[in-house]
Amino acid sequence: MTDTVLTADDPSVKDATTTAVYGIYLPGQSDPVLKPDSFISYSYMNDSRLSTYPQEAGSFQTYNKVENPYDVRIQMTKGGTVTEVAAFLAAAENLIKTKDLNLYDVITPERTYASANVYKISHDHKRDHGANMATVDLYLNEIRVTASAFYTNTKSPTTTGNLAASKSPTATDAKQGGIVQPQTPTPAQAAPVQTGLTEILGGASGIVP
Repeated sequence: MTDTVLTADDPSVKDATTTAVYGIYLPGQSDPVLKPDSFISYSYMNDSRLSTYPQEAGSFQTYNKVENPYDVRIQMTKGGTVTEVAAFLAAAENLIKTKDLNLYDVITPERTYASANVYKISHDHKRDHGANMATVDLYLNEIRVTASAFYTNTKSPTTTGNLAASKSPTATDAKQGGIVQPQTPTPAQAAPVQTGLTEILGGASGIVP
């Protein structure tokens, strides 16, 4: 989208080093996601949050500063036939649908604002702009992508259970040996226990059975 006053004459141009370029693009793509007749304006907004805590005598101490995600508003116009304007509005409104999770680059002559998603749209028709001229405002917010830790097939070699998906070559499945039924001890097994009980009972009561 090119011109020196935000008016787009050639939607295919994306070289901001030689001409004034405005547009919303998917990263690595040369065609903008929307092709209006002209860009009217754009605005950039950003701020930071200062963290403070109270101290004695009504004073405060600031201990951190965090930059918030930026916001960009782009205003554009689209004219033509009713069918052309309707198609443009439909394409613009699709950008705010929940299924659209794309991260877009907002291209301006001065810089590129990367990793943004459309979260709000407004459009209107004004009499002084013509019956078939729509003015559209798109609002984009920066999406900061952070790393997420996730684990797959991380069972320990000593873990029992179903280890069919384990990556450890030494891991083995647990073996089911059946249920062990209680049995009566033999005289040789019972003798030490009986002797111990006799000594305990005798020492406690002074009575030797």
